Amino acid sequence: MVADILGHDDDYLGLPATLANAARRTSDRRAVDYAASGIVIVVCAVLFQPTAWVAFTSFGACVGSFGAWAIADRELREPPESRSGRLAWRLLRGAASVFGTAGAVMLLFLLLAVGLGTWKS
Repeated sequence: MVADILGHDDDYLGLPATLANAARRTSDRRAVDYAASGIVIVVCAVLFQPTAWVAFTSFGACVGSFGAWAIADRELREPPESRSGRLAWRLLRGAASVFGTAGAVMLLFLLLAVGLGTWKS
């Protein structure tokens, strides 16, 4: 019923599945670029602490985590080489999910803080 009201069909998968599909369609080179650029953004934001450095750090965490998740997921889809190697890739994929989600939540809170400003009751 809610899907009919909102105009969604049964093929709607949600944000996590949409991000996973986008990461799986990303080329190897682009996934590495995302991971590397995210790391560079986070390191530069933390070291130099420009204005709104928390926003830069959160954005970098999102971008880097997307790339790291894509790399780990791609490696897990290939035939297994060793059991410990698969565990390491699963841990990387899980850590990327946690850091990416934390970065996205932080960005949402920052957006909310900017939108609300300094209201006084």
